[in-house]
Amino acid sequence: MSVLLLGACRKSPKAPEPTNTEGNLSIQLNCLGVDLRAGDDDPLSAVEKLDLYFFSSESETTKRTMVAHRSFGKAELTTNAPISMSLPATSYYLVAVLNATPAVQNTFGQGGAWSNLYESTYRLKSLYSESEKKVTSVVWSNDQGPIKIEKSAFDKGASPVQVPLTRTVARVRLFGDPKVPQYMSLDLTNGGTFSVGCRAVETLLMRELAPLIGVAENKMEQPGDGSSFASRYAYCPGYKEIANDNQSDYKDLLWTYRHFNESKTNCNLESLKLIPKTVDECDLTQEMYYVSETTVDPHHFTYAFLPSLLVGYKVYPTSLNELSDFKSDEGWVSFNGHYYRGHDFTTYMKAILKRNKSTSETKPVVTIPTGYPQDLQVVCEEYVKTCGDKMLLKATGYQGELYPIDFKGLRYYLRSYNYYYLPIQHAPDQEGYGRYGIIRNNDYRIEIKSISDFGSPVMMNIKLHPEEYAPKQAISSTLTLTPLEEHNSTANL
Repeated sequence: MSVLLLGACRKSPKAPEPTNTEGNLSIQLNCLGVDLRAGDDDPLSAVEKLDLYFFSSESETTKRTMVAHRSFGKAELTTNAPISMSLPATSYYLVAVLNATPAVQNTFGQGGAWSNLYESTYRLKSLYSESEKKVTSVVWSNDQGPIKIEKSAFDKGASPVQVPLTRTVARVRLFGDPKVPQYMSLDLTNGGTFSVGCRAVETLLMRELAPLIGVAENKMEQPGDGSSFASRYAYCPGYKEIANDNQSDYKDLLWTYRHFNESKTNCNLESLKLIPKTVDECDLTQEMYYVSETTVDPHHFTYAFLPSLLVGYKVYPTSLNELSDFKSDEGWVSFNGHYYRGHDFTTYMKAILKRNKSTSETKPVVTIPTGYPQDLQVVCEEYVKTCGDKMLLKATGYQGELYPIDFKGLRYYLRSYNYYYLPIQHAPDQEGYGRYGIIRNNDYRIEIKSISDFGSPVMMNIKLHPEEYAPKQAISSTLTLTPLEEHNSTANL
């Protein structure tokens, strides 16, 4: 018997891929003229940490992945000198993130796809850090997208790689000592209040470049083009989808891409003094001042899609001052051109509710306030019958009080708060593209100059207003915007 032994077939061993030798790379952060190391009093300038994410540089973007990560703590960022590190000497794309939150850090992982940079979006709260409900710092990232680092940057004597950074959020502050007509009285004991009427739900880590503002032929912004920050706009998540909207699906788009107000009142924010008389009185740590990048095309300058604020001031008819014991906190009522104090009204409405709910044969007696005409009594009865217990607030500190009312000509101003709709202008000198918007790295300072008429007792429910914004309003303001950018403006309500 003979046995034939066959050797196993094997491929020749694969030669190991050459590895790049380690080299020294220097990075120079450029935070658009802001000295991040000047102090932490302003969350927009505070520094907590720096993360540098390096991606491979294949020509096909689908093949690019994250290949290196370097981090630096606050103590290492106390100088304006370039930051040095050791890396394999090759070409990369770099994404730098200052003050990354856990949500942002979770985007990046060794081998993470390049597409994550453009597909991942973040809720507003993921773009700043806070302590005890006070903002302490905000996230920064690349100004015009990932930065290409050539292999030559590792050569001896090479200049530091310039890394321009911008904040991923904007800030909006309101202030002022508004003038009012003689027939109106304004209580500024706690200033004014405001809530965001509408803004984008989510934001990209890096601004999606868009056509420049005020430049002919819709010239697109390009990385490294040297364009002024004031001329830059952005495509926020949902911009293009909303631009293609045919009005039939606006509610779906609104729910998907916009955070919008549904509350009737924000008088519970009164103690925060969100709108003081001067801008320097604004508490920079207040969460309400920080907003996500929100842009909209000129064909959708509607209440539903414009970035906006709902401004509240305690305003009441001067004639009520003739009642020696009237205070703005009791609120007031308007009906058919006549004004009534809030105390009598709320007592009356609660008495109607109690009578309606009574199951006894003898119903409680309802005392009608002096001076209430028959048609006002009819509307009050109808409102209580329609709403029942739903007309009463349940929030802590306001239990048993009535919600503000706007019903068939009956207006009840809870604690005298009047509300005004105020869209946020980015480039007020433009008629169309770029006029309205919130762009990251901007500090919008809006001065309320005057209030010309009574507002609504109820904050606008944005989702019910798909119509085009009509810039006729009872509030007047001026805007100032400079880079960081700061935008200063004034408003007349």
